[in-house]
Amino acid sequence: TEYTLKGIEQYSTYLVKGFADFGDGYQWSDELVVSAPPREDIGDYKLVFSAEFDQDNEDLTKVWSFEEGSKIRNNEDQFYSKSKENAFTKDGCLHIVARRDHLGSDGKNHSYTSASLTTQHSFVYCYGKVEVRAKIPTGGGMWPAIWQVGNTYTWPQNGELDIMEYYREKILANVAYGGTANYSPTWRSSSHPMSGFEAKNPNWRNEFHIWLLEWDYDWIRIYLDGELLNQVSVNETFNKGVGGNYENPYRYHRDGFGHYLWLNLAGKRFMNEDLPGQQLENQLEKQPGHMAYQFFDAAWPEQLQYFPAAHGTACYYRDEPLPDYTANGLKISVRCPQDIQDGIDSGQCMTADTIDELLAQLDGIDVETAKASIEHYNELYDGSFDVDFGKSAQRLFGLTTPPFYAVRCEEANMLVCLGGIVSDEEARAYDEAGQIVPGLYCAGNMQGSRFAVEYPICLKGVSVSMCIFYGYVAGKNAAAAK
Repeated sequence: TEYTLKGIEQYSTYLVKGFADFGDGYQWSDELVVSAPPREDIGDYKLVFSAEFDQDNEDLTKVWSFEEGSKIRNNEDQFYSKSKENAFTKDGCLHIVARRDHLGSDGKNHSYTSASLTTQHSFVYCYGKVEVRAKIPTGGGMWPAIWQVGNTYTWPQNGELDIMEYYREKILANVAYGGTANYSPTWRSSSHPMSGFEAKNPNWRNEFHIWLLEWDYDWIRIYLDGELLNQVSVNETFNKGVGGNYENPYRYHRDGFGHYLWLNLAGKRFMNEDLPGQQLENQLEKQPGHMAYQFFDAAWPEQLQYFPAAHGTACYYRDEPLPDYTANGLKISVRCPQDIQDGIDSGQCMTADTIDELLAQLDGIDVETAKASIEHYNELYDGSFDVDFGKSAQRLFGLTTPPFYAVRCEEANMLVCLGGIVSDEEARAYDEAGQIVPGLYCAGNMQGSRFAVEYPICLKGVSVSMCIFYGYVAGKNAAAAK
């Protein structure tokens, strides 16, 4: 019998064992070593995001998020301001201006103000090319940079790519990932003195230049005006185990959680569907009737591979149902055609060959608005960019292939392990200001953020084992008044 394994990583080796029930007990097979085949080339690049800044006084907030505050990173003596005096478009360029003794967007005067813009809430991607044309300020006190970080894990386990960075008369091109201690990254750095660029072009500081990042499954390469500044093999960028994290931040294919298009009863899309279970539920609570419909089409078996193993999220397709003895936590992560048919038979899932026929089956929904919302969502899919909510292009699946499906989704419950009292690894509780409360410890369901944003129920026993462990830790520290 032949079987197909999906979702295995290149450069990884797996030990596989099978078993069968012959009526008198299970019999296990010998171990089989499995490796991923060579990856296929992804083909030509497609433009999925651009910012040309070709309009004066452009409303930057439609795409960009502004950081605000003092000494946000590196203890820099500046206030990141949202003021248009610090960031504005003019003459076909985005101008980011540092000002001395200047009023910030908080209404207070600061020794220095500047601006920091991000696409955190508008655009994420995995693998591709990033090209930036810029003229940068140089000299004492200047530290301009264009960089990207991952949106999974905290820094530096989420990775950092410094596409452009000027610091103390050097141009840097850096790749970072998790080191052996908290907030201590492993740096794969490349430093190039300004004198080298000026030797080739004495007017270098006064001209625009092109920085280019190429990031694919195998390599990270950073160029300046066509010259390679740094290249790092992605096979070498695994985190070094802080907090048990040995993942590779540059090889994850899932830059979110993963759900299909959701429309409320008003027929409107109301969120970025790339949310973990509890946050998804929180959004659902705010909708008319505390419910919504989730839409997908016949391409769902091929799309599941782009979803992560999260709470309530299917991420693996198989042709046949899992055996009855399979743990429920594992069943949640797997879908087969029979699951969809069971939903149809129960009335939870509706299906039709056209969008109009499908919407006609949905109780309480504004059909015309819903139809317009789906048409707009398909336009976002065609452009591979969710300008409305910033959903990852990896899971911006259009409704294009019949038959089409809609699942009725109603309010669920609260995952206590995601809320509750925030505490540290010693089970000591924090107050609202982030300070430890002397003598107060917590364990069990009131111990919040045990799983950060997601509860991996496909791993059995993690909740009860953490309750037992932190109960021991809390009791021990309480007895010692630690």
